[in-house]
Amino acid sequence: RVLQNGDVCAQFTVNLPARGRSIQGLKAVEIFGRTLPELVRKALVYTSLDAQVVTRHVLNVEDQEWVRSCLEMQGLVAFVPDG
Repeated sequence: RVLQNGDVCAQFTVNLPARGRSIQGLKAVEIFGRTLPELVRKALVYTSLDAQVVTRHVLNVEDQEWVRSCLEMQGLVAFVPDG
């Protein structure tokens, strides 16, 4: 989600590798030190993304929000897009 100040807040769950009831520390370090930062960079850093795809998505979300805001004025409860 996007916070009011424009920051992106991403929440997720990480299952840490374990043997029995003990976390495997070196593998956990790998996850937190390399895997997660790389995933964040690829998924959330704008310069790593296709600008046209991101722009199209944002415009679609804005259109959906506008349509939803107009529903009550028209006495409607939902809309079905064409296509």
